[in-house]
Amino acid sequence: MSDLKVEGKVLILGCGNALLGDDGFGPAVAAQCRRFRLGGSILALDVGTQLSPLTMDLLYGEEKPIGLVILDAADGGRSPGDVFRVSLDDLASRTTDTFGLHDFPSVSVFRELETSKGTKTEIIACQPAMGMDLVRIGLSKQVREAIPKAARMAVTRARLMARAK
Repeated sequence: MSDLKVEGKVLILGCGNALLGDDGFGPAVAAQCRRFRLGGSILALDVGTQLSPLTMDLLYGEEKPIGLVILDAADGGRSPGDVFRVSLDDLASRTTDTFGLHDFPSVSVFRELETSKGTKTEIIACQPAMGMDLVRIGLSKQVREAIPKAARMAVTRARLMARAK
């Protein structure tokens, strides 16, 4: 984290593994977000499957980001390619801490970030069209077509967080 300056910024974090088909949704959306004029208060990053270590660095580090907009593929029981917001309360009510395929941090980490640093967290997810458990390079048509909508949502949410600071 020493090279990444996050003080007073909103981070758009694309989570996922591009080698696992639709699990590459988050990184693809983060790349699309970087095409917007984000200004100095918003950073869009591909964090791959390293969201947990990053959130721990944020929690225990000195810098205070304004907010996190997390992008991930996850099974929400919806139609393939549907983009939807997931609240921390919804995530906490799941019977498992697993969200998406990778090591997603516990809801308590996000709540502690808000309590201790004022860092808000929003999650934008996309319903995958294919299983994410086999090596499969490339996104399904439905998820690929959802990228522009998800990017607009993420940038809009990040701009609102940045203005609210």
